[in-house]
Amino acid sequence: MPEPVAAVDGFVIISCRLGPPMPFYPRLIALLSLLFAVLGLCDRSSLFKLISGAGVAGVLGVYGLWWHQSYRMFAAAGIDLSSADLRHTAYLYQGTPLDIFVVSASFACLVLVLDRLVNGTFTSLYNSNDKL
Repeated sequence: MPEPVAAVDGFVIISCRLGPPMPFYPRLIALLSLLFAVLGLCDRSSLFKLISGAGVAGVLGVYGLWWHQSYRMFAAAGIDLSSADLRHTAYLYQGTPLDIFVVSASFACLVLVLDRLVNGTFTSLYNSNDKL
C-alpha cells in the first residue's frame, strides 16, 4: 500500500515500494547469522568457533546498523518517539518483539562463544565443583 512521504506546497508525495517490507532483509540476515552462531556452538573445534563468532558478529552488526539507521531517520525527521502513530520497538523502525528475542539470543550466544574462546574456563570451573 502506498504511504504518504511528505507534503510539498499542499501536495502529498506518494511513495510506492515494490517488494518485501523494509525490515525483511535485516531480519533474514540476522536470523541466518543466529542460525550459524548456534550451529557453531555445537562443536568445540577452531572452525566452529570461527563460524559461531562470525554468526554472532553478523547478528549484532545487522541490528546495530538497523538501529543506527532508524535513529538517524528519526533525528533527521524530528520525529517524537513517544507518538502513537510511529511503529517501533526498542528504537528499531518497524521492529517487533521477535527482534528483541533475536538480539537477546545473540547475546547469550556471545557469552557462550567468549567462553569457548577462552577454552571453556567457566565451564571447567563449573564441572570441577561437581567432582567434590
